[in-house]
Amino acid sequence: FPLFFANFRQYLPEPDGTIRTKHLVRIWPLLKYQKDPDGTVSLDMLSIFPFNDEKFDTTYGPFFKFFSVKAGPEETKVQALFRMFSYEEDPYHIDLSLAPLFDWHVVKQARDRLPDAYGPQPGDIEDFNILYGLLGYHHGPDDRYTKLFWGLKVRK
Repeated sequence: FPLFFANFRQYLPEPDGTIRTKHLVRIWPLLKYQKDPDGTVSLDMLSIFPFNDEKFDTTYGPFFKFFSVKAGPEETKVQALFRMFSYEEDPYHIDLSLAPLFDWHVVKQARDRLPDAYGPQPGDIEDFNILYGLLGYHHGPDDRYTKLFWGLKVRK
């Protein structure tokens, strides 16, 4: 089984005179590692595309990537099993899904935030769905209800 190794480093000059580095290591078709100048790190396993095209990778990549991690200063994304498992977190929301079994979404509210706390906090809007909304639960600062059969709301 042939493996191909590539190591690319791109130097990007800034107007203030600093030079930022973009780094890409690829062991095709097993692994792709990329570090962007803003500090974002990406790791893809079983990435079968031998070229670097952001649009093509965004469109067709989920069909061919077995495991993908993207971690940056503001966001974290983990996707596995051809995006059947997905976890995303940024300062404004948290998403966790295992398609088609369940998905969990939290929209973080700016008010009443505890500093450096993990997970949902009082005031956040939280949704949990089973089988794409066949059964679900919504919890927000103003309302709380259970969803049945994709829309029938049972309030507490």
